[in-house]
Amino acid sequence: MSEISPEDLDRRVVSLNRVMSVHKGGVEVIAAEDGNVVVGFRGMCTGCTYRPVCAETLVRPALGTVGNVTDIQILGTRINEENRLALVESLRA
Repeated sequence: MSEISPEDLDRRVVSLNRVMSVHKGGVEVIAAEDGNVVVGFRGMCTGCTYRPVCAETLVRPALGTVGNVTDIQILGTRINEENRLALVESLRA
């Protein structure tokens, strides 16, 4: 399995954080190994009720464009998998 490029991942996170800094928040990489990326929210995003929406509309799609990323775990969204999938489905409508 090919490794995730730390430089590519960092560039994508910097780009995400430029957008998220408008709300005084962002994300940080906690781990990146074997195609799996784990990120957490920081700043004002840690207490924001819109974390699940940002996770699915901004963070997950952006990190998914990084080469060799096969799974993305976003900590702190406080939403179970069933509700996450329902959110994703409603966003497609």
